[in-house]
Amino acid sequence: MVDASESRLKIEQTAQSRLGAQVKALEDENNRLKEDLAFFENLVPGSGDKLVINRFRVEQEGAAGEYRYRLLAVQGARQREFVGSLQLLVQLEGADGRSAMMALPETATAENATRGTGSSNGFKLAFKYFHRAEGAFRVPAGAKVVSVQVRIFESGSTQSRASQLLKLS
Repeated sequence: MVDASESRLKIEQTAQSRLGAQVKALEDENNRLKEDLAFFENLVPGSGDKLVINRFRVEQEGAAGEYRYRLLAVQGARQREFVGSLQLLVQLEGADGRSAMMALPETATAENATRGTGSSNGFKLAFKYFHRAEGAFRVPAGAKVVSVQVRIFESGSTQSRASQLLKLS
C-alpha cells in the first residue's frame, strides 16, 4: 500500500515536472511571438533595396561554451526574393588573455558564405520580406565570447549587404 502511494506520488511529480518544462517552453515562445508582433506593429514600410538586421541576440546556453543566437532579417519594399547566406564572426578571449576569431560556419570565408558552401545549410537564407534566423554554436573550453558580428551576404557578392556587431562583455 505504501509502495503504491509512493509510486503514484513519483509519477505525479514527474508529470508535474514535465508540465512545468512545457509551460516554460511555451512562455519563451510566447515572449518571442510578442516581440515579433511588437516589431511588426511598429514596422514602417521600408524603402528601396535595404536589408536590415533587427533584434540580434546571443545568449549563453546551459552548458559552458554553448551559445544561442537569434535575429530577424528584414528587407525593404523589394519585389524579388533575397537569396544569400548568413555568417557569424565570434571574437574570443582565451584564459591566457589571447584573442582569437572564429567564423561560423567554420569553413566560411566571405566568398564561401556568399556561395552557400559553408558547413551547414542552416546558414543559407532565402526570403522575400523577412526571415527569423536562430541557431547555436559552441566555443572551445575556457574561451570567453567578447563579441559576435553577424553578416548577411547576397548570392554572388563578396560584400555583405548587412552586418551588426553585438558586444557581450
